[in-house]
Amino acid sequence: MSKSDEQQPAKISHRETAKRGRFDIGEGAEMTYSRPTPGIMKINHTLVDTRHRGKGLAHQLYQAMVEFARANQRKVISVCPFVTVMFEQNPQDADVLHS
Repeated sequence: MSKSDEQQPAKISHRETAKRGRFDIGEGAEMTYSRPTPGIMKINHTLVDTRHRGKGLAHQLYQAMVEFARANQRKVISVCPFVTVMFEQNPQDADVLHS
């Protein structure tokens, strides 16, 4: 796989129930969350398989989660260290953070 192939946007799937949800990129990466109340997404963890690290998959999951939160008027609580750092590095996304 060439370097340019690695940076291509991945196909992200999203599944959600009344109490939890997840964003997936195939078998290579996932971000899971719980829904303590209807308007809140509590991001629990982000995991990228070791074979797929360094390809920007976690960042793509983060972007998909933020876009979903905005589109669905959700607020985000992060207990995932990666997502917490991403919010610190991307202050433009603070509108979806739960205060």
